[in-house]
Amino acid sequence: MPSSHGRTPSRRVRHWRNSTFGEVFAEWRGLITWPLLLGAVAAWGAALQKFDAQRDSWFALHELHLEEPERRTPASVGEDLETRFLSGVQCADQALETLQEWSVERSWVLKPSAGLDGSVSLLSPTRTVGVWAEAQVFLNKEVLLRRITPSRIKTLTFDLRNCARNPEFRTVVRQFDPRVMGAAFTDHDLIRLLREQTRGAVYVWSPAMPYSYNQRRAPGGHTGIQEAREAAEALSLHLTVLVDPAASPLHARDIVRATEGMSDDMLRRVESIEFLYRAMGNHYPAMLVYSGRRIARIMYPGRGTVAEYRAYMEEQLKLLEGGR
Repeated sequence: MPSSHGRTPSRRVRHWRNSTFGEVFAEWRGLITWPLLLGAVAAWGAALQKFDAQRDSWFALHELHLEEPERRTPASVGEDLETRFLSGVQCADQALETLQEWSVERSWVLKPSAGLDGSVSLLSPTRTVGVWAEAQVFLNKEVLLRRITPSRIKTLTFDLRNCARNPEFRTVVRQFDPRVMGAAFTDHDLIRLLREQTRGAVYVWSPAMPYSYNQRRAPGGHTGIQEAREAAEALSLHLTVLVDPAASPLHARDIVRATEGMSDDMLRRVESIEFLYRAMGNHYPAMLVYSGRRIARIMYPGRGTVAEYRAYMEEQLKLLEGGR
């Protein structure tokens, strides 16, 4: 039948006129599905190309940083922190003079948590093993200095009117249980170790942390000590194995006696200011290397493979023995 315009409708139009809405929609859906699908595939491909470009750019930047290790050394980071936080404090010259008297290395790191009053604390080792310095900077740019040793903590502030040192208002004397400390590894033991061994590593494990002791990985348990030992032997390093001071002595002893390759000398508890402020107690296992009576600034947290431990040792020894 001719249309109102005088032309005969096509077969498809006559089909649509005689079909229900659902049948027409299903047919149109089939006609537009392929173009939409092809468009989605093209958009996905463009997104992948953009992601690949961004990823390559990130890796290129990362590799550029790896080629400039001087920018990431602990010394350079410490200098940046000193410039940022200490150079602008009140009585800055007097504070820096005091730190120099305390033989502070000024390789500062930020204390993990800021004070509730908004203050920021920096920590740095000194040239004496077991002696550290802390500089706490308040919002009004006043600075409080602490000299921390195994036996006492000395606190010092300055009179803001003339920057004279205030009379020493607090000295905390530390008290220790000799029965506990007698079997512990202290800063005195660390000094002796540095004198007796030219190069070495200290490995601290804990029976209470799954990363440090996994009973299911091997018969008798797995502590990661064997991997540390193999890496140390490959570099001719002396390895000292110690235990978490908060661990149960009985639990640690049972593990040592049930694990092949472990001995009772691995039950010495860490009670060292030097290791505490080098974050050796933040995670177990943990490893630090030393060379020429100097201790690495960066420790290795967690259990690693022989290759990973060796890479860490080589990197830190290069920094220590290169004079950085």
